[in-house]
Amino acid sequence: MALSILILAAGQNEADDPSPVYLAEHGDTTVLEIIFEKCAALNPTDIAICFLKSDIRRSNVDRVAKLLYPGVKIIENSNIKEITSNSGLKEVKTDQATFKFDEVIFAIGRTPNTDLIDIENTGIKLAKSGIVSVDKFQETEIKNVFALGDIIGKFELTPVAIAAGRRLSDRLFGEKKDAYLRYENIPTVLFSHPTAGTIGLTEKQAVQKYGAENIRVFESSFNPMFYAFSNNKITSFIKLIVRAVDDMVIGLHIVGDASDEILQGFAVAINMGAKKSDFDLTVAIHPTIAEEIVTLKKYRIGKN
Repeated sequence: MALSILILAAGQNEADDPSPVYLAEHGDTTVLEIIFEKCAALNPTDIAICFLKSDIRRSNVDRVAKLLYPGVKIIENSNIKEITSNSGLKEVKTDQATFKFDEVIFAIGRTPNTDLIDIENTGIKLAKSGIVSVDKFQETEIKNVFALGDIIGKFELTPVAIAAGRRLSDRLFGEKKDAYLRYENIPTVLFSHPTAGTIGLTEKQAVQKYGAENIRVFESSFNPMFYAFSNNKITSFIKLIVRAVDDMVIGLHIVGDASDEILQGFAVAINMGAKKSDFDLTVAIHPTIAEEIVTLKKYRIGKN
């Protein structure tokens, strides 16, 4: 067997902001307000969520945030110019106005640590961002040199790297010669309160790929029965994307209690090629949040 080399390096946070000295460290803040994809902490009575990759963002973020937290203020169509500190408060200056907060945090993403491992000595050419390009078998441009994890820029999550590594080892050292990780339907969750989860295509992606007239969108927002006798109700939101030509479920997006646990199970079905009719034939478990997913009836065509 030829020698195989695996390049595995993690990523690190990289901020690109006007005043990093005024930003809270990760984990310092638990109460947030949305400012586009940047969040500012307020006080213990106000909270918000940054939906970074889910279909529950952009055009839907205002709607969902109001459903979950009526007191949240959302500022859109603005650009942050400067962040300063004044009398113990953080002042965020935009092209619209200046806002004051107790703390400010940024959803900044990660950058690969390829600059720390002398990867240039291998002859592998990196993208400008430091990402290593690989094919579907995790192989780089150099034969028998493989890479996975944060450095390839796909779903920078520990379980994804583990899964890719297992498929790679199965192919190199096992009997599964065609094994590779499919990145199309990987479930991901934002562990907010409540949680928000997503798998598959967003509505926008589905419309771009198949055309608006070929997409069916099922949506539902409701108060779970768990809160029937509570004055503090937490609304759940569900969005199901279906390809009309063959009834295939190609996207599922959830905000609500236990959406992480719900999504893990439905991810199995979606990866097995479940159709909307399969969901319809499934007996609902009552009373649960998940039953809403298998009882969706009304739909609209896709839109950008």
